[in-house]
Amino acid sequence: MNKMSKKLMVSILTLTFALLTLGTATFAWFTLTDTATISQFDATVMAGEGIEVSLGEDNPNFFTAVPSEVINAFLQDAGFAGDFRMKHITSADGVHFTDLEENEKNSPADDGYIQFTLRFRSQQSGINIYLAPGSGLSGAAVNWTADTTFNNGQGKEVKPQDGSKLYYIANAARFSTTSTLRTLVYELPDEAYGDTTDADYGNTVLGTQPILNGSVHYYNQKRGLSSDQSNYTGINYEDAETAQSVTTFFDQDPILQLSTTAQPDGYYYGTVVVRIWIEGWDADCFDALYGASLKIDLQFTATQPTAPVQP
Repeated sequence: MNKMSKKLMVSILTLTFALLTLGTATFAWFTLTDTATISQFDATVMAGEGIEVSLGEDNPNFFTAVPSEVINAFLQDAGFAGDFRMKHITSADGVHFTDLEENEKNSPADDGYIQFTLRFRSQQSGINIYLAPGSGLSGAAVNWTADTTFNNGQGKEVKPQDGSKLYYIANAARFSTTSTLRTLVYELPDEAYGDTTDADYGNTVLGTQPILNGSVHYYNQKRGLSSDQSNYTGINYEDAETAQSVTTFFDQDPILQLSTTAQPDGYYYGTVVVRIWIEGWDADCFDALYGASLKIDLQFTATQPTAPVQP
């Protein structure tokens, strides 16, 4: 590689995917699943009174609780099974994707990111829909022993003799929601570490600019490239741009507003496109993630979530 530069009341809708991943190589390529393990998708969709959802742009089947087998079949038909692989790609806006060499990617199933449409409907006009707390990214821990000495995203030196540490693919993942209203990109908050926080090994919030610590430093070390700024011979990361993200669902603007014009069936509709990817420029995207599992939880509400008042 030469240049690796870039709810409507109180109803809650919950969407959960458990995405199994496998991969190999530095800046690993991740395998979502295969036909034999399609049953390992864990997906539920539930909605309170007054709101329904369907999967896809023109699916006539709306649910308040979508059976997991419906979701599994939908994803499989969309190409996210069999030989599908999540790949280390990058996005500057949560909508458009390239690989780390800036080659444009437009086909989710072929290019290694997950994309699907959720269509909402209600008999109330023009309601706002927000992402709610309880949404997020998670996954089982992976025990990994470093195969070279490098500085992780938190600036902690990691050495093979340190033995195995826990790592989470969720730390390198993103999801976005896009509607005619706006696009929101989410990543885990700083120092997120499974269900806790860890200042040494927790998530590093990237922002819009890749950093030297973490995946870039690991890459350089694996290839014998200098990360010394006075004599830098490593990969070019300073020209790359990544998507501006949020790390909380409190006090955010709505991600969708349902139509103010009713369709003949009396419902008001709105559509959100969800995209999930492994951010290749993320500081936590290195070989520790091999064999990891990724889970996405999406909860929606028509009441803007506000941060609890501190005592």
